[in-house]
Amino acid sequence: MYVPPYVGPAGLSIPQYSDIIDLYTAAFQQLYGPSVYLGIDSADYQLLSILALSAADSQNTAQLAYNNTSPVTAVGAGLDISVAYNGLIRKAPSYSTCVVTLTGVAGTIIANGKVFDTVPGQGYLWDLPTSVTIGSGGTVSTTVTCEIIGSVNALVGQLTLIATPTSGWVSVTNPSPAVLGQPVETDSQLRTRQAISTELPSITLLAGTAADVAAVVGVTASLCLENPTGAALSTWPIPAGQPLWYGPAHALTVVAEGGTNLAVATAIYANRGIGCSLNGTTVQQVIDPNSGQPFNVSFYRPTYVAPYVIVNAHALSSAFGATVEAAIQTAVVNYLNNLALGATVSWAATLATAMSAAGNLENPIFDIQSLYIGLSSSPTGIIDLPMANPYNAAEGLTANVTVNSV
Repeated sequence: MYVPPYVGPAGLSIPQYSDIIDLYTAAFQQLYGPSVYLGIDSADYQLLSILALSAADSQNTAQLAYNNTSPVTAVGAGLDISVAYNGLIRKAPSYSTCVVTLTGVAGTIIANGKVFDTVPGQGYLWDLPTSVTIGSGGTVSTTVTCEIIGSVNALVGQLTLIATPTSGWVSVTNPSPAVLGQPVETDSQLRTRQAISTELPSITLLAGTAADVAAVVGVTASLCLENPTGAALSTWPIPAGQPLWYGPAHALTVVAEGGTNLAVATAIYANRGIGCSLNGTTVQQVIDPNSGQPFNVSFYRPTYVAPYVIVNAHALSSAFGATVEAAIQTAVVNYLNNLALGATVSWAATLATAMSAAGNLENPIFDIQSLYIGLSSSPTGIIDLPMANPYNAAEGLTANVTVNSV
């Protein structure tokens, strides 16, 4: 039944195409009589359907424009415009980087060099600077940049293949893991950051600190906790129903993933409560803008925990194969990487994530006979895996997720 557009409790409500075409056909029959033929093969019906589709498209455009007036419902470019009123812009994607050591004949110049990673199922190219010269000791350290944008990982010793052989260049390796790039910020992530940003002029210094740290360029995840009591609080996860207090007595504990140390420390210093201590293993000196005096700001960088997951899947369709197994593996890895700082790895959520690759659950491609989670390479636990503290974070590694066909 056709109902004209109106703004109600749920926002702008619009008629659908089926309602509009019904309105048009009823009006046409009122004008030309109920006996006029309006089968779908008639020219009159075809014309009415074109007009109804045009009207429905206009209604949908109006609803999209209406929804784009609020960051809660805005999407894409509309959301970008909406959050600009909060002084925010969508975080641009970036590339992963890694420090590597090149070995070879002293004085060798490597022009536009590239290396391959040996990450299972990956094998991406990483670019050296335009020109690198091997030092007098036969080695040189430099930074390579992945050619694939986003969060591409490489563990220690996984950048060891020379992609552009050069006379005098013998080997390459990475003594430290890659610094992950940042994928395109999704609409949901930007909405969350917009909601936090409204706390910048907040009535509590804690909320203001959390908002400013989250807004630092390059920060992909953050957590801000306080302990206003006179005793240290080390219970994590914090039990339901208890205040979100953690850390040494009278201290502020901030965890930040991404962003430069100076930018994160400056955000903390500018918003922290007067007289409270700062907790963390990363120490960055900032200069007070008024007095010019140095101040050491302490905070945490995440320590990553890479769970092992075994999924034993049973095929229910001929469509099950290597491609579906890889989809299960990818789904689990993405679930682990998207968990919040300090969040517990849920066995049930991992199971549901793995099953998301099964397609229509009324007729799934496979079922899961068993799923195990643990910190050893052969897990046997059917349990949740809590983090030990708020600065631990789950990390999904493809090599740690095994999918077996049973």
